[in-house]
Amino acid sequence: LEKRQGVGWQGNAQGFIGMDPDDQALVIRAMADMIDYEPSMTNPAALPEVYVAGGNLMAMSAYLATGGPDEVGAPVTVSQALANAVQAVSNVQGNNGNNRGGWNYRAPRDSGDLSVAQFAVAGLSAAANLIDGADTALPAVTDFLMQSTNADGGGGYHPGQSSISSMSASALWCYRLAAVPAGDPRPQRNLGWLRDNWAYDRFVGPIFNPISTFYYFWAVEKALTVSDDDGLGGAVYADAFGDRIPADLGYPEEPASQYFDLAYTLLDWQGPNGAWGERFNNSPEGWTPLSSHTFALLTLQRSLGGVCLDTDDDGLCGMDDNCPDLPNPDQADEDGDGIGDACDNCPKVVNRGQGDEDADAIGDACDRYLCIPDGNPEVCDGIDNDCDNLIDVRSDGQPVLEATVCATGLAGQCGRGSLDCSAGGEVVCRAEVGPSEELCDLVDNDCDGTIDEGVRNSCGVCGADPMETCNGVDDDCDGEVDEADGLCDDSELCTLGTCAPRCGEGGVCPAGLYCAEGGCVSPCAGVTCDHGRCDPASGLCVDACDDVDCGPDSVCLDGACIEQLDCYASGCPAGQLCRAGECRPDPCLNVICGEESFCREGACVFSCADVACGYGEACFDGQCRDISCGGLVCSEGQVCVEGACEVTDCEVDACGEGRVCLDGDCADDPCAGIDCPANERCTVVLDEAQCVADWARPVDDAMGGTPDVPDAVEEDLPDTEGRGGTDEVIELPGDCPGADCDGHFGGDPHVPEDPDPIDPERPLPGSCACDVGDASPSPLTALLLIGLGVWRRRRSRRW
Repeated sequence: LEKRQGVGWQGNAQGFIGMDPDDQALVIRAMADMIDYEPSMTNPAALPEVYVAGGNLMAMSAYLATGGPDEVGAPVTVSQALANAVQAVSNVQGNNGNNRGGWNYRAPRDSGDLSVAQFAVAGLSAAANLIDGADTALPAVTDFLMQSTNADGGGGYHPGQSSISSMSASALWCYRLAAVPAGDPRPQRNLGWLRDNWAYDRFVGPIFNPISTFYYFWAVEKALTVSDDDGLGGAVYADAFGDRIPADLGYPEEPASQYFDLAYTLLDWQGPNGAWGERFNNSPEGWTPLSSHTFALLTLQRSLGGVCLDTDDDGLCGMDDNCPDLPNPDQADEDGDGIGDACDNCPKVVNRGQGDEDADAIGDACDRYLCIPDGNPEVCDGIDNDCDNLIDVRSDGQPVLEATVCATGLAGQCGRGSLDCSAGGEVVCRAEVGPSEELCDLVDNDCDGTIDEGVRNSCGVCGADPMETCNGVDDDCDGEVDEADGLCDDSELCTLGTCAPRCGEGGVCPAGLYCAEGGCVSPCAGVTCDHGRCDPASGLCVDACDDVDCGPDSVCLDGACIEQLDCYASGCPAGQLCRAGECRPDPCLNVICGEESFCREGACVFSCADVACGYGEACFDGQCRDISCGGLVCSEGQVCVEGACEVTDCEVDACGEGRVCLDGDCADDPCAGIDCPANERCTVVLDEAQCVADWARPVDDAMGGTPDVPDAVEEDLPDTEGRGGTDEVIELPGDCPGADCDGHFGGDPHVPEDPDPIDPERPLPGSCACDVGDASPSPLTALLLIGLGVWRRRRSRRW
């Protein structure tokens, strides 16, 4: 079906219409056999043999597109078989583990197979020329291709396997069929590996070598055929290949290319009987003699497997278009060199190589002036301005552009780049770092705009899942506190966050302790004081300043009177913040926000914890904003003044406690009083407080994998005086990891106030209600708790 007309590779594919009657009859029988053999051809719900189904889709698409009859004597028509197989192959695309978007031989597994995926992708792409939506599954394959690409840029059969020639080429082919430009950083990695390991007469790689050599030839030829320079600034395109010099080998009319390299090798390996795969001239033997022979023919015919890449929309596909970048449906070619007149730089002179040394759009074969200096210094324009035979490079070999920092427009680690001159003579911003597998490091490694997605542990931080210990904290973040077995010695119980000796008969405990949940604990066990400390004798919270009268010019601090300076030094009462040196009501007091938002100046705003922005941008209330200054990014210690970065006169140390430098002046710290969600911290962006990610912490292996973090932060609970003294706990949003909590996706980050926030049957909207279990205090302590509003509660670890 893809055999070229005439002699040579530049003719159009003959297709079904171009065959003689005997070959047409053979192909019709082949179509019927293909339908009968593969169950998915007649039943779209059948489990397909993906290699077979993918190959069938390619052949059937080429057959129907070139005039083959639909009825072939099979149970269904060829077009119906095509539709059935498209559905069956799409049904078994992987969606988990190391197989997000790939395929396996039959049912999807946790690790996909890139070789199988190549046949599935090519088959679906070919079928899309006849069936709308047949290629719907192709965009998802890019995730699998990234998983299958190693750090060196090469591809393996399965994610994690060594890079080899055939799979590196297959990954590039799949990227192109999934509509990823050749200049994109992802296929550029495969192109770079293939160029560094280019071999036209052998296979490179530790496995399936050399039996996959002919398969590799077919895969790399079609991949490079569709990877020409697209002007996106990639470093390697198809024109970088072609190491053999055709004129030296007796073919002066042929341009150097990967096709010439491979075709010359195949002609040298063809046996006297016309066959390949029989070790003639020390050639390798493939999987089978027939597969070797077939892949050799497909390579020589420049087969695209029925895929139609009509980049200029003139109705002609790929190699069948003698001018693929410019519409020319008439295919006029006056000199007969295989290059259409519409794009031939010498339309009356045979010049397949299209050489144009002086880049004046007139080919060297008919250009009487190979280079005329234009009087300009060398600049990035794709022209040899100074006629030194170096295009877009200075005579001393230095680039024409300084590597100025720029924004690529991508997110995360791909956002920062440097100016460079592309092979097409265009100024581009080339990323300094490309996308890679996501790690837990507060960086958007895969450049998808989200930080550390899917790589944090059950507590939402980096590292292994922590182990539960007896401390009154939900260490492993499963919604339960101190629930694991073996937290204490056999003679003790984990009670109210401490390993306590068991109560004696009738609840008897040593002096100074009382019996709670079967263990003897001190009155202060489980008691948290928002102010002051717990009195070990009574279990009550006491403030050392309660009975201290310091007079009008002093304040009490930790039981001692000190000179009244300002609230930055002495602090403010609970529920107030220090602003402009005065204690003022905290506008966020009693304001409850969703678990992905926080309160600022009385309003709930979205957090920036998982948002990754591009270079020159910063996240502000969950959205990326431009923070550049006249197109530049100011460095630390500079401020933007009327579009220019200037050194600030403000010294942080001179501002004093509680104040920071903002726009060159000392001002109140915007982060003072800000309570960020768990695993986040406050920072200042555009003079406003923002909550950002803070979950990458060191892990102490000696502590069973528990991150080394400060003590848990307690949240104030509502006063329940007059409500019967219930001991039920209502915790604020973000304090119940693992619970089913309302989010704010697509809505207002503010959670409305509940009319009855401590009703144990009605948790706060957007919050988590954590069950404290049976933690009844002693009768005396319970009376004290009810009367004085002192709460015994479970704590959730805030990492």
